[in-house]
Amino acid sequence: CGIGFPGGTKIMEYARNAPSSQFKKDDPLYPCNDLENNFGPIYSFACGRTQPTLLMNRFNLQYQDVAKICINAESNDFKMACIDALGFIAAQSKTAEEIIKQCTTIEDTLLMSRCARAAAGELIFQNILNWQQQAPAVCDKLNVDQELCTTYINQIIQDYNRK
Repeated sequence: CGIGFPGGTKIMEYARNAPSSQFKKDDPLYPCNDLENNFGPIYSFACGRTQPTLLMNRFNLQYQDVAKICINAESNDFKMACIDALGFIAAQSKTAEEIIKQCTTIEDTLLMSRCARAAAGELIFQNILNWQQQAPAVCDKLNVDQELCTTYINQIIQDYNRK
């Protein structure tokens, strides 16, 4: 799982297993920003998917702090992947109310919507108990992009043959 980068290591495994000295608390985008500069945007996207968990677990940053880091990233690929990952993390709360509460800490309306959409999709993907009620409820509680969210979750339901 994960996309390989130089040395044959996978990004997800690297983030989990590398010593803390490999990361920089004062540069929370590292090593993702370095990977993109040296190897291209695909690495930035893959790295962005793991960076929020890394920042929360290694540096004890709070969800809203990580959201600000994601929003302020220069790389759009990193930013989108990072916001998706925050949605996946929000889905762990399992209820529409908690998901919306977490995602609304993201001040940018479109990115907040992307977070909620990713969370709703993750409920379905992970086959979380009561996803049939909770995923649509996430979309219903959005102030923007409700139709896009509903279309997205319907596609996830179809892709994963959920009933």
